Amino acid sequence: MPDPRPLYRLPDVARADTVVLVEGEKCADALMQIGIVATTAMGGAATAIDKTDWSPLTGKTVIDWPNHDEAGARYTNVVIPKLVSIGAKVQRISVPDDKPQKWDAADSVAEGVDVHALLTNAVPVTNDQPRQPFEIAQWRARKRFTGDPQPRRWRCRQVLPSAGAGPRGRSLRWRMGQCANPVRRRARQIDVDLVPDLKAAIARAAAEGKPYTKTGGNGVYERRHELPEAFHAIGKHRLAEWVGTLLDREELVMAMVDGTKLVKWLDVPDGPVASGEAAFVTGHLKRANAGQRDQA
Repeated sequence: MPDPRPLYRLPDVARADTVVLVEGEKCADALMQIGIVATTAMGGAATAIDKTDWSPLTGKTVIDWPNHDEAGARYTNVVIPKLVSIGAKVQRISVPDDKPQKWDAADSVAEGVDVHALLTNAVPVTNDQPRQPFEIAQWRARKRFTGDPQPRRWRCRQVLPSAGAGPRGRSLRWRMGQCANPVRRRARQIDVDLVPDLKAAIARAAAEGKPYTKTGGNGVYERRHELPEAFHAIGKHRLAEWVGTLLDREELVMAMVDGTKLVKWLDVPDGPVASGEAAFVTGHLKRANAGQRDQA
């Protein structure tokens, strides 16, 4: 995973003044479906707070919506001070007393709760600790470092330094791969051409009665081996990002089918799932089969 890890739906977060912070992509997607910009840390409440890059939330109004359980309360007690420390204006959702354990944002959308009212009544969080001013005129680099400055030495030129941190946000594994195979440096320019192929594969799966979801057991990553071979080595977050791009362009839509509570099935706007005419193939929804090729 990248270090630090980016927030979910980062392009939407960057454009918004107010963002709802939830636990998990399912909750974020549910709120986005009703027009509310939401994000989550990669790994949710189980992830150490310092593994996430929170800086995109600086200066924004952030409404924290924890899951209604002990883990959610613990996570909130850690994440709120972090958000306050970066200059975010933090508010917190008050979960209704009659809600069961583990109740979350996705449940609220599925139940038809007045989500906008919950957000309007969110309680502002105040920072009781005064921030000490930073006197830039008193700071001296020589107090931080000793010895003469040394030129950077490269193990692989402009990719992998011989000592110290490498390019921000890139793992050692990625940098070693760049040294071993310079062709991969052009990967982002090349794989953008796969987005139309991904759209076609998703439309074909929906027409065959085996639609994908963005994430989860029937997600495009979990069932990537049913996609053309070019997608088999693509990472989970890259695939989810491409699906998000197609949704933003309205080249794909999410639809609801009988027997489900969430709008989650992917299809093209004029496809059978989007038109309410889905005919699911028996057995394709079994989680145990997700991500595996059909056996002859």
